[in-house]
Formats: sequence, structure tokens, C-alpha cells
Amino acid sequence: MLDYKKCEVFATIAEEKNLTKAAEILGYTQPGISNILRSMEEETGFPLFIRHHSGMTLTKDAEVLLPRVLAILAAFRSADQTIDSINGINEGHISVGSYSSMSISFLTKWIEGFSQEFPNITFSIIEGGYKELENALDSYTIDLALMSRQPWHNYDWTHIMNDPMLAVLPADSNFKKNYVNLKDFHNKPLISHSEGSDPDAEKIFEEFREMNIEPICQYRIFFDRTMMSMIEHHLGFGIIPELVTRHYNGELKRLPFRPALSRELGIATLPNVTQSPVVKLFIKYCVEHIE
Repeated sequence: MLDYKKCEVFATIAEEKNLTKAAEILGYTQPGISNILRSMEEETGFPLFIRHHSGMTLTKDAEVLLPRVLAILAAFRSADQTIDSINGINEGHISVGSYSSMSISFLTKWIEGFSQEFPNITFSIIEGGYKELENALDSYTIDLALMSRQPWHNYDWTHIMNDPMLAVLPADSNFKKNYVNLKDFHNKPLISHSEGSDPDAEKIFEEFREMNIEPICQYRIFFDRTMMSMIEHHLGFGIIPELVTRHYNGELKRLPFRPALSRELGIATLPNVTQSPVVKLFIKYCVEHIE
């Protein structure tokens, strides 16, 4: 039967792709970790890794096994923290994934306040786009993700806010109205996100296509701050969430849409996974301290 030690060794080698490095992380000698891996392969009945000159990769069978092993490790961590909570220790660790805009606007304040109340609970943070956060959540690398909700998500969801989408123009733009609609972008220079990098932006482009609106997209940009700098320097217009624009110090004109467009922001966690008491406590704290 697989035990925690074997699962931990398997998952660490899978992540590091190197036996020696995994041994150093877990505090084993190389012969020791090799023996544990060999024992696990004997129990499973199939090889777990393919060895290359550059490292180790999972076999096809091991790729199927890995998500289950990660779930076992997550369950062990949750059980440990439940025991600590019952004993009144309130110790634990929370791994958070987040959009950078949500980190700046919410997460840092939440962690500061939460840590004052529960100083023995530690945090690690991963920032990224929606693909990185989905992958980290699905692989049990993080406990929760601060992100926008998408139609294909089957995560458990805690609503935080609806974040308005804004039309962003150079500060000295002579645009006459104090609002915009999608038709205002027809034949206009629109700086867009790199294809596949922002599903909330892709939804707007779907509306453009449905309404036969054709903006001129000369530039496709991954980073929001680069996009806003380009807009400030008269290289085009943009459609950017209000939360993203909030901490940009350059000179820009920000206009709302009529009818309004927005993205839903919240906290995603894996379904059918028992969250540890400290994770539940942190989510509760976040909801109670939305500004």
C-alpha cells in the first residue's frame, strides 16, 4: 500500500525531475530515495520514471497516477491542520495563487491582517495568468486561487466582486462622450492582449465578431502595464479591467461602457476536496474584509 512517505517522494521527483535534488529537499541520501522509489514501483507494478541524461520524466502510467498521489498528500496536510485546529494550535501553511491585480489590491492586505490574528500560519504566493493558476490548482500546488470566473470552471467559488471593464485612452484624447460602447471601437486602433492570455478579453472579441465590429489590432501584448504605457504614448486604445488600471500612475483617460461590461473575481478551490481549517478560516477572513 502507498504511504505518505512514498507519495511525497514520487511527487517531489515528478516536480524536480531530478533524483538528487529531490533527495536534498526531502532530507534523504540518494541510495535511500532510490530504495523508496524502487519499492513504490514494485507495489504499483509498473515503472514510474524514464531516466534521461537531463533528468527524469514520468511514464504514461505515472502521469495517470500523479493527480491521485497529489490528492492523497493534500488530504494528509488537511488532516494534520484539522488536528492542530482541534488542539487549538492554529498553525499551518496556505499556498495562494493570484492575478497580480488582485494581489496588489486585496491579497497583501488580507495576509497582513490575517497574520496579525494568526501569526503561526504562513503563506506562499504564486502569481500568474489564468492558465498558470488553473494548472497550479488542478495539480494541488496551491490551496486556492484569486482569479476571474470562467464558463468551463467546475471549482468551488467564493464571489469577491464584479470588476468593471473600462475603455482606456490617452489622457489628451478628444473623445467627446464620458462613456463608450463597443461600436466606438470599429476601425479604431485597439491594443489587445496576446491571443489566449486573457479569457475576459476574448469574450469582448467574441462580441465584436457577433456585432461585425472590426477594430484595428496592430499590437498584441501580454503584460497590462506595457499595454497602458503604450496607450499613454498614443499607440492605440485598450479595454482593461478597472482593478488593473487602479495602480497605474501614468496619464490615462478611463471611461465606462454602456451597457456595462465586467468580469467576476473570486476565490476558487478544488471541488470534492476537504479544505483544511486554516484555508477555510482565511477564505472567511477575505470575505469579511472586502473593501
